[in-house]
Amino acid sequence: HNFNSSNSMSTDENEKNIDNLNKSLNKNYGKIKVYNKIIAHTNTILLEMAPLKYKEVKKLVEQSLRKHNIILSSKTVQLILEISSGNVFWCQEIANFIMDRGLEEFEAKIDEGVTDDEKIVTNPLQVLVICRLEKLSTEQQVALRHAAIIDLGFSLLLLIAILPPKLAANIDSIMKALVNASFIELSPEDSDIFIFSNANIRQILCYLTPPG
Repeated sequence: HNFNSSNSMSTDENEKNIDNLNKSLNKNYGKIKVYNKIIAHTNTILLEMAPLKYKEVKKLVEQSLRKHNIILSSKTVQLILEISSGNVFWCQEIANFIMDRGLEEFEAKIDEGVTDDEKIVTNPLQVLVICRLEKLSTEQQVALRHAAIIDLGFSLLLLIAILPPKLAANIDSIMKALVNASFIELSPEDSDIFIFSNANIRQILCYLTPPG
């Protein structure tokens, strides 16, 4: 992948942008830091969650959709279970998609397996990620794709270095939007590092990003 590594912004401007962004984002991540301290405590016991089963998926998704008066058929619940493999994150993502676009569009997108730009997608999760991606601005999409190529976790300074100058100049608003859209989150261990909310999202973005 060849990116424009030139950047007209000075080091001071970069550092100022990063500092301003971190100040605004850190206000929202106090609870995350406390949570991670609890997780790291020697007396904390971590239990690995097994994949959800049919009844658990039905309960989780229906609770999210309750305010929207959306009733799921047994066929739809089974479809969600098969697509998500019982993963809590993807069950919630599917629920969010249905809330945003409706049940009919969800089922249509999965059946079609085709995005708006007529690119064939065989993985239903790719369809959901692409639909979410389409809601972002062009600048936000470009920044997110660049970030995906770096790694699951990436330095904000490195992202700024490989972005086109115009995008780098707007990094503050771009990163806030990507965090608010739940694509990425600020690392609780390092205020200069961001991580993707889900590894599959990053993998799908890499797959969808053409070389060159």
